[in-house]
Amino acid sequence: KRTTEKNKGLSRDLYVVAALIAMCSFTCNMSYAVEWSTFAIFFAEQHNWRSATWAGICQTAGDLAAAVLMGLLKNMPHPNLDELHGVRKLWHGTFSHPYL
Repeated sequence: KRTTEKNKGLSRDLYVVAALIAMCSFTCNMSYAVEWSTFAIFFAEQHNWRSATWAGICQTAGDLAAAVLMGLLKNMPHPNLDELHGVRKLWHGTFSHPYL
């Protein structure tokens, strides 16, 4: 067989990988659409905003503020859990990254 015919299509051992990537992409896109729809309904009912532009701006501003805060917190020094006691140890043990 010629090389072009031999490399045509996806090999069988990559079918599961391709299906998992497609499912993850679909799930990500659907959850984002549901989130935006939920906030659009919230802004329409609570604040009487009928313009999707303002709801989108507020949603994006919240996402950007959270991203900036996460970026800033990433660079802060992390306490050693062995040195903490009581409520502080519980707080840091519950809400800190598991790999610290």
